[in-house]
Amino acid sequence: MSYMPNIAIHPGKVLERIILQANMTQKELSLRMGLTEKHISQIINGEASVTTETAVLFELVLGGSSKFWLNLEADYKEAKYRILRQSLLKKEITLLKNFPYKELEKRGYFEKTEKDEQKVEYLQKFFSVSSLLTIEKIEKVAFRKRQENEIKNGFIAAWLRCGELEAKKVDLPEFNEQLLKDNIIKIRELIPDNELNYLSKIRDLLNEAGVSVVFIKHFQGTKINGAVRWIGNNPSIQLSFFNPWIDIFVFTLFHEIGHILLHGKKEKFIEIEDYNAFIDYNKENEANKFATNFLIKEKEFAKFVVNKDFTIENIIAFANAQKIDPSIVAGRLCHESLVTWAFVSSLRKRFNKDVTNEFCKVTI
Repeated sequence: MSYMPNIAIHPGKVLERIILQANMTQKELSLRMGLTEKHISQIINGEASVTTETAVLFELVLGGSSKFWLNLEADYKEAKYRILRQSLLKKEITLLKNFPYKELEKRGYFEKTEKDEQKVEYLQKFFSVSSLLTIEKIEKVAFRKRQENEIKNGFIAAWLRCGELEAKKVDLPEFNEQLLKDNIIKIRELIPDNELNYLSKIRDLLNEAGVSVVFIKHFQGTKINGAVRWIGNNPSIQLSFFNPWIDIFVFTLFHEIGHILLHGKKEKFIEIEDYNAFIDYNKENEANKFATNFLIKEKEFAKFVVNKDFTIENIIAFANAQKIDPSIVAGRLCHESLVTWAFVSSLRKRFNKDVTNEFCKVTI
């Protein structure tokens, strides 16, 4: 936090001391400067500001520099505003509970402090706002009313902001839609045997097409799987590992890619567990359909399920024929209630927590 003065000293106090030392009355000073005695009185009493004109006149009559007086005026105004800001910070202390401050501090976004006013200021700088009250206005999709009270809207806004800050660090080429279409074919065929290598390849292939992908661990109380928006001229995908199953991760990834290819640049989409956070359900359904059919062609899937012979061996054979990881086939079968989650548990892989923490460079 910046230095916070206890009082703001008006230049008039300095002026009063100088003319007293010079044995000069306010009337004499007013005559010498060509100003009214009332104006001089107002400056001394802090009722009028030191303008460029009066600063130059002070230089002529009292000596010194006009910049000295202008700097006094600027310092006074800054100190006065900082004192006001301090009172405003105190008013927003009650809002701290709406955001994952301790977790953000743990992840290195803030320096440690015990002062609540400083915590408020850190959060304001984190969100680039002058008041925490404005966050709801700039992150409307994060604060959309939900039936489930456990969802913490301020935590979602913080998660999105983390992704935005990380995405801006990535040096990307111009977005290339055709290259994205080419590279997602390669992503689809990746096998997650080495999880770190797997995630790195996904990131590299998307970055090559001008798409940033950032992995930000979810905050408790968000239940958020992913999000997508445009940051500047590049689309940005944000993934959380809230649901550590690889089939869910892959579906979420391709769902977000579907939004990029199908929908506009101005919109922001968020995927929350068991809740659709975006108001346009048609676009969500379109993204779902894109992900479903891109990962496993509808005709091929229909041929596979027609006989309902879902042995583990058959699932693996079908996945190999489709050049896709078996966990993705298993996940779709479960989603469509064709098998139970327990039946395909041996096929469904999940990310190791240590791996995701290392990849996200966080400790939680």
